[in-house]
Amino acid sequence: MAAIARSGPLTLAQRRMWLRSYWRGHGEFFPAWTRRWELPPGISADAVAAAFAVLAARHEILRTVFLIGPDGEPVQAVLAAEGFRPPVSVVESGPAAPDAPAEGAGPLTVGAAFARPLWSARLHAAAGRVHTVDLVFDHIVSDGAGLQNWREQLLDLCEGRDAPRPTAHPLDRQAAEPRPRTVPGRWEPEPDAPADLAAHAPQIPVPGHGRPVTGPRYVLSSTSYQGLLPLVDRVCERTAASRATVFMTAVAWLLNRYAGHPRTLFANYVSHRVGRDDGIECRVRPVDVLVETDGAASFAEALRAVSAATMRAYERDLRFGPVAPEQRARTAAERGAGFVVPVYFNFQGRPRGAGPSEAPDPKVLVDRRAEELDELGRPWCVVVYVYVQGAEVVLDVDVDLRMLSLDTVHAFADVLPELIRLMAERPDALVGAGDALLPPDFAVRTDSRLLGDNWVDLPATARVLRSAAGVREAEVAWLDGELTARLELEPDTVLFDVHEHLLAAQRLHLDVVAPRRYLPPVPAGSGAPGWWPADLPRDGWRPERDAPRLPPETEAERELCAAIRETHGIEVDDLALSYVAAGGLVLRAPAVVEALLRRRLTGLNSSHFGTPYTLRAIARCLRPEAARATDGATYLG
Repeated sequence: MAAIARSGPLTLAQRRMWLRSYWRGHGEFFPAWTRRWELPPGISADAVAAAFAVLAARHEILRTVFLIGPDGEPVQAVLAAEGFRPPVSVVESGPAAPDAPAEGAGPLTVGAAFARPLWSARLHAAAGRVHTVDLVFDHIVSDGAGLQNWREQLLDLCEGRDAPRPTAHPLDRQAAEPRPRTVPGRWEPEPDAPADLAAHAPQIPVPGHGRPVTGPRYVLSSTSYQGLLPLVDRVCERTAASRATVFMTAVAWLLNRYAGHPRTLFANYVSHRVGRDDGIECRVRPVDVLVETDGAASFAEALRAVSAATMRAYERDLRFGPVAPEQRARTAAERGAGFVVPVYFNFQGRPRGAGPSEAPDPKVLVDRRAEELDELGRPWCVVVYVYVQGAEVVLDVDVDLRMLSLDTVHAFADVLPELIRLMAERPDALVGAGDALLPPDFAVRTDSRLLGDNWVDLPATARVLRSAAGVREAEVAWLDGELTARLELEPDTVLFDVHEHLLAAQRLHLDVVAPRRYLPPVPAGSGAPGWWPADLPRDGWRPERDAPRLPPETEAERELCAAIRETHGIEVDDLALSYVAAGGLVLRAPAVVEALLRRRLTGLNSSHFGTPYTLRAIARCLRPEAARATDGATYLG
């Protein structure tokens, strides 16, 4: 057996990736990565398996497992090379179709009782000779550059050449990273930590709220361009921008013009590999970048502004670490939103052009290669990938169709090359000149209103309130600078129950927002407004001021409080609070789930822990675990 050689905490970048792997094991949509490698003919299955064994011995990340530690937080443990068996299997099969999906053992989850590496390889062989390798891995193991190193070293070993030695394991790097405070008690940001950028960027609104998407909700639209890269490099030459900055500026401008708001929050993956790095482990970290588009600035000025914003965000990330999930949850709660969803952006290619472009006026050929519709995806999320593959540029947009319509995604793909051409030919032109490239209907069609930095669908918020028990009628309006709901109630209705119902529904609605104040309806004529609590304050019922204190009463509520006490070391005596407001740490939410599973209670997911959900509402979602069959034996200890 393989013993544990060493262990330690996760890096800041690994923490987000680990959470995704954990929640994947509970049925949430965080897909693992898959790659298919075609091998040169004639390599035996034994040689490929031996090459994987050598790589696992040399690169500790391939022997790393992830566990929930005794303090409720994840740890990584490196298994000793001696006795380690790589998760590699061989299957006899013919050549795979070029567009066939990669296959592998899955799902890749960290598990609670079964520690295993978060990768696996399946070797497809014919007569003992491998023709294809299907690799399935969690992003916590490898990134794009690491994956390239992985493949190169595997081929070298298969063909009898030595592979480079490993670089530092994440355990060797995490000591230099700032450590967020995770001691028991109510979470508070560090005194000198900057504010959450999400507070200054609205979500992309939901188009046509009230007109639900029929059919598949998610789409991955892929468009390739020939001849675009010389234009990008011309922009780089004339403005000293990087390729990544050019693509990010163009994507930000398209999103901002569509949404009608100048700011978009990006989660941009930044790699910190230095020089020639043969490591295969993941070295990217997501960095929040707030991109603002000023129509009165020139394209050259916009590129410099985006570059400066990216560097400031990277400095902030290096100094303070990524935004703590508790801080993001607090931002969501303060804005009244169920989620604050950034746009994920991932550029893979050289950071700058190598030299002057050759073609004086390149013609860009657009080929929309593929479109995949699916019932499963990431709710309320937009992911933009830009890949550079030789002379080809590939734009992938992975989106929830409730965020961006399919027509809008197509418009993005069509306008992008023309926008970059304009940036290349007229870098001193005003950004507003790009408006001439947009189709006439290029604007969000939504029932929402932008109130401050938050999109609010007033009718949808009212509909959710009407669906609460005890509510006869509801009207929502912006009154005296705050969102206000007027309710007509059944006798003896508890206002906090109505408010709690809305908080629980927010995870299903991006622009349903909790009112700051509740009032009775305006009476018609001289009639009474209907039943209303007699002891209500004169200025209305305000949740942040008038919410009751709710001690645990039911068995499920007491078990939830016990699980939090076990994993956090804190006493919870008010279930009107959210998990984060009560002192819960998002990184320890999996430990709470596991503690409840030991109590035979299930039914929770990640949305219960990072949103305004109250602890009482969380407890109401708990369900007894189904009874398990036994073999009938009696074990005496």
